[in-house]
This record gives sequence, C-alpha cells and structure tokens, in this order.
Amino acid sequence: MANLLLIGATSSLGARLCADLATRHSVRTVGRRGNVNVLVKDYRTVPASAFDQIDVLVNCVGTHAGSVDTLHQVNVEVPRELARQARAAGVGQIVHFSSLKVYGYEERIDETTKPRPNTEYGHSKLRGENALVEEAGPEITVSIVRPPAIYGGGSGSNIARLVRFMARRGFFVAPYGDVRRSFANIENMAPVVEQLIAARSPGVTLVADRGEMTLAGLARLVQKIARRRIRVYCVPRQFLLPLRILSRSLYNSLFESQIVTPTFQNVGKSLEDGLLEFVRSLLQEQELKF
Repeated sequence: MANLLLIGATSSLGARLCADLATRHSVRTVGRRGNVNVLVKDYRTVPASAFDQIDVLVNCVGTHAGSVDTLHQVNVEVPRELARQARAAGVGQIVHFSSLKVYGYEERIDETTKPRPNTEYGHSKLRGENALVEEAGPEITVSIVRPPAIYGGGSGSNIARLVRFMARRGFFVAPYGDVRRSFANIENMAPVVEQLIAARSPGVTLVADRGEMTLAGLARLVQKIARRRIRVYCVPRQFLLPLRILSRSLYNSLFESQIVTPTFQNVGKSLEDGLLEFVRSLLQEQELKF
C-alpha cells in the first residue's frame, strides 16, 4: 500500500481515481471545492503539509479552455510547482496525466511517435510535461500518462453529444472510408496508475482501450440500445470541409482517424464493451423514448 496525494480530486478523472485507488492505497485528496482533505484556491499554492509522508503524487489537473495565459498557468505552472514541492518533501514518484494533443493530428501513435503539437493546448501540455520533468530532477520517478479522449463518469462530452445526436436524429454523416479512433474508459485509468506505481515506470505511457471504434460501429451500439435504426451516410471528404474551416478541432475529433498503440496491453474492459455501457447509461439518463 502506498500513500498517494491526488491533485484535482474533484474532476471527473480525479474522483474516479480516488474511488478506485482508495480501496488499495491511502489517498489524500486536494481540490478547489467539495469534500476533499486539502481545499485550495489555486493548485500552485498547495500547502507543504499536504506532501508529508507521501510516496506518490498523482496529478489530474489540466484545462483545454481559456486564454493562452490560463493554459500556461494551469498546464505548465501547476505541474512545475507540484514537482518542486514534491522534490522538497522527498516524494518518490509523480504520475502526471497529460494528453494525446501533444502529437497534434498524427493518425497513428505509438511509443516511437514524436510530439508535434499544433494547438495552444497541445503546446501547453508538452511544456508542462517538460517543466515537471526538469523540476522533479533525477530524484523523482516521473510517469507521464497520455490518454486519448476519456469517456465515462462525467467525462467524454464530445462522445456524449455524438451519441445523443445519433439517438435523436437517427442518422449521422461520415467520410468515405469511415473514421477509426481510440478512446479510454475512465474505469481503466486506475489499473494503469496501479501498474505504474508497482513497476515504478518512468517516461511516457500511452493508454487506450483494447480495440478501435468507427462511426459506423458507434452507430450500431446506439442502435442496439435505442432500438431504432441509425443510418450512417458516407460522403466525400470535401463535403465536410466547411466544418474543418469553421472548427478544425471539432472536425478532427469527429472525422479524422487517430489510433493509439497502448503501452500496457489488456488493461480493463475492451472499447466495445466500455462504449456499450456508456451508451446505455447515457440514453437511460436522458430518458430518450423511441
């Protein structure tokens, strides 16, 4: 059993990690609201006492929204300051949740893929990783987790909107050849953290559910739960260019493939099983009747 300090414990990811890890470890939680052990206004000012007798710091703090200054404060300055305090307190390991956005729009990602961020968010996440590693120094094992879009437990708003649209409208549009993407079930994050702690693994860890999902495959899952036919109309990609011009990030999340080869194989539920549960829960919550 390890003593964990969980930063960002009231986020969707942090809350799930706390619930799962607390069954096997002693978890001290830090958050800006809610029922946490240490309440702070700014994650850059976590009191030194919070780090007492901590073995592993788990950082779930991050934001993809806001100004360039906000992205820098949250995604760069927070991990740098946490690493400084962890080193001063003699913490042995930091598990830091980052993002696949450090790779930009790379279609296939594995451990040999070089970061090439092309958004302010992606640049801030990569700078945050580098700042953390530099500040931690050789004394601390730094484990960086780069997940794709996480779904479940309040996460996955983009996937949820897509599922609701399919269920309500009964159709969706996909480019010829469809889109293949990796996702990560929030339930599978704690087992990844457990493996990193057990192995004291440094460096970058890529995570993703087993398998990949297409828009047609997602439509079949929605059809199964909603019990109505969901049609996927395939069109040439040039028909979708207006959306790409309007919002490159939205276009990419919907219509560009991105497949991850995870560092740890066979962790948790498969993507199909996880998304099936996610779709069922989502449609039941919304009380969609057909």
